[in-house]
Amino acid sequence: MSDVRKLGEAMKQVVSDAYEAEEGVAAKSALMNANRRRAFEYVAWHPGATATEVARALDASDPTAAWHLRKLVDAGYVQETRLPRARVYCVASLGLAQAEITGLAALSNADAARAFTSVVTTPGLTGTQIADRMGASSARASLRSLIAANLVVAVTDGRFRRYYAGAGVAAIERTSARRLRDFGRRLVRKLERDRLSPEARRAPGDVLEIDLRFGDERATLRLPAGSLLAGRLA
Repeated sequence: MSDVRKLGEAMKQVVSDAYEAEEGVAAKSALMNANRRRAFEYVAWHPGATATEVARALDASDPTAAWHLRKLVDAGYVQETRLPRARVYCVASLGLAQAEITGLAALSNADAARAFTSVVTTPGLTGTQIADRMGASSARASLRSLIAANLVVAVTDGRFRRYYAGAGVAAIERTSARRLRDFGRRLVRKLERDRLSPEARRAPGDVLEIDLRFGDERATLRLPAGSLLAGRLA
């Protein structure tokens, strides 16, 4: 066998192992793949996530994460939105407007997410105090992006600028519980159509657990039930 042919066969095996080729099991739901379930759960807890962010969560390469997300999009479980600088992902059927998705996408940056957590948990901090909590030399870029996303507002207090949660946060949180409740109901109906025998229950901590069954396989999804920002503030 030539070296080129050997390489071709080796690459086929790598793709098969990494991506779990599904020939002969076309009826099997995208969610009965463990890594894809993890990607779905991550996007549910972190709406507006990028493929790179999902890759970090899965400890996988960017192409692998993007491949799993594409499978979820094609199966109707995840929605892809193209923003000027990135493609971002939310679970399907949340009913988020473009402006809301854009705002949530600002939190896909790790530094911005840390700055946001500091602002929400301790309102009124200065930029220096926020940077200290982040373990960074400056929080300026992160705060600028959060202000642009309407997630943070700066208030001048004498010589200092203090930071508080912006109007975008209140707007998202006001409808979070209803949206997540409706999302859970729609998801259960879709899982039933996909023949996964879902059994849903509320768990402590505003969590929705859904048991799945496909043949001899069993799995459980853990999804947010109270806040769209819960994953960012965890």
